[in-house]
Amino acid sequence: MASPLTHLAVGFSLFHLARPRFPELTGFWQTLVLLCGALGAAVVVDSDFLLGALHHDLAGFHNQQSHSLCVALIAGIGVGVLGRVLTRSGLRRWITLGVAGALSHVLIDFLTIGRGLQLFWPLTDARFASSVPLFNGLRWSEGIWSASHLVTLANEIPIVAALLWLVHRYAGSHKVDHIGEG
Repeated sequence: MASPLTHLAVGFSLFHLARPRFPELTGFWQTLVLLCGALGAAVVVDSDFLLGALHHDLAGFHNQQSHSLCVALIAGIGVGVLGRVLTRSGLRRWITLGVAGALSHVLIDFLTIGRGLQLFWPLTDARFASSVPLFNGLRWSEGIWSASHLVTLANEIPIVAALLWLVHRYAGSHKVDHIGEG
């Protein structure tokens, strides 16, 4: 699977793009909630990692049903509802941010070399993988300090840098004139 660096960079990009769409979130804490919401949405489907770590069976828990479109959609809605509760901002905007973050995670992992994803769970347990992977991915089975992770970083850093640059350019050139209430 792709490294947390890539998922968090996408989450930060979503925050950067969403920030102008939440003009009512002016204070430090409200902005921090928006940032944490965007970052959290981008990694929420990896919460199965915690179960794997607790049971000393990462492969048995991580990258299973949680990396399906169905679970990503539900998790993203959950992030959106939590953001709404914490900030009293538009539910539709929060759900859009949450779902975009969670689905981005599934898409990135789909585009990563590996065993594939149970993309259409609960309809099927079959795994699907991109025929043209973009990311090398981490091999957690080789340990946290594996030299192979350097290859992953060498693969991901230019992609992440390009993403952040594009989002910065886009966000700087597209100002939001009207914000809906939803």
